[in-house]
Amino acid sequence: MLIPKPENYKFYEFRRVGDKVVELKQIVAYSFIIENDHNKSRNDALDMLINWMQSDKGKWVLKNSFEGTYFDHIKHIDPKYFNYVTKYIVVATFEEHRLAEYYLRFGK
Repeated sequence: MLIPKPENYKFYEFRRVGDKVVELKQIVAYSFIIENDHNKSRNDALDMLINWMQSDKGKWVLKNSFEGTYFDHIKHIDPKYFNYVTKYIVVATFEEHRLAEYYLRFGK
C-alpha cells in the first residue's frame, strides 16, 4: 500500500525490531516523467502507477518493503523536454537483506 511522504525524510535510519537493531535504507523503486497537461497527466500518472503496482517488481516491492512505500511528485522545468514536467517517484524502505535481494532480482 502506498502512504503519504513522511515529514522527516531520510535515505537511511536505524530501528529496533524485536531484539535487534536493523539498518533501513530508502531507494527510488520506480520513477517516470510526464509532460504537464493537467487532465491528461493525472490520468497517465495513475495508469502508469497502477501498471507498475501490478508488475512483478511492483508486487515484490509492496510486499517486502518495511513499513510502507510512498509516492511523490516534483514539478520542474526539464531541459530535455524544454517544458514544465512532473517527475513521479515511488520510494521504498528496505532492511539491508531485502535491499540486497531487490538488487539481485531487479538490478540497480
